[in-house]
Amino acid sequence: MMESHGITKINRLWFYGIRKPLPWLLCDGATVARIKCEHLFSVVGTSYGVGDHQTIFNLHDFHGRFSLGVGKASPVGVLGENNTVELTTKHLPSHSHSADSLSTLVAGNHSHSYQDPGHDHGGRTGNGQFDAGGYKLGKDGNRNSYTEHSHTISRDTTHITIEPVKENEHQIEGQPTIAGSGKPFSVIPPYQTVIYIIYTD
Repeated sequence: MMESHGITKINRLWFYGIRKPLPWLLCDGATVARIKCEHLFSVVGTSYGVGDHQTIFNLHDFHGRFSLGVGKASPVGVLGENNTVELTTKHLPSHSHSADSLSTLVAGNHSHSYQDPGHDHGGRTGNGQFDAGGYKLGKDGNRNSYTEHSHTISRDTTHITIEPVKENEHQIEGQPTIAGSGKPFSVIPPYQTVIYIIYTD
């Protein structure tokens, strides 16, 4: 396939043979004398390498590359690089990981102390006879003399206090399931290898 550069008849060819035809050169980035390929140098100049800045210049280097049409994002002469890409977390869609096997670690044994000053049961006993004495009152008969009394039991609470324990932390041991392996993947479209040659005369 021939590609013309501007009005000057400089052509680049896709070549499938073993020996390049004359006066064509391989597009392999080699240095060429400016005076030898004056016509070609007048078109491409130092776009693909300045050589020694005086007597030589560089040819296109199409090793492992394919042509891309010029556009806003790709002006003439731009070289793309990566054959493979490695995704990072910012490229991944939103997702979640299963918990797998996680457990909390013991944060030290501890206990809660308490204070119990004792207590009693409040209430009141029933009435009871204090004494029971008999005495005689003349001809009217006998009389009994007794009194009743009771005991009051004070009421109160238990006053038990649970003492606080110092702040502590529990660590989680384990890890979620691993997703992905981080291997680069190819971004090269289907291709057929050829040799690029350029016309120099």
